[in-house]
Amino acid sequence: MEVSSVSFAGRLAQTKKGNTYEKTNTGKRIGTVVGLLGGGAFTASGLGALTAALLASRVAKGNKIIAATYGIMAAFVAAATLIGRGLGAIPDAIINHSRKSKADNKNAVDTQA
Repeated sequence: MEVSSVSFAGRLAQTKKGNTYEKTNTGKRIGTVVGLLGGGAFTASGLGALTAALLASRVAKGNKIIAATYGIMAAFVAAATLIGRGLGAIPDAIINHSRKSKADNKNAVDTQA
């Protein structure tokens, strides 16, 4: 009996040898959501807002400080989202590599028999 990993929205893809396997993007999706929520929570916290305001005061002058603060906070959220997506892509790559290998090996065994 073989246990396979969970796939919420897998799609079929082909290996270089033309064999099909189920490609996963679950890690990227989860990482994106976690990064978005984490970045939003950080900027909503006092520390994130204070950091953004201090950076904005060094960059902008006069009335532009508030706009710069919001821009920096948005950059924090975007950076955290991209970092989360990148970290989520790591397990996806490992799982997809394993699935490609299994598909190619299974087909090689089937053609030899």
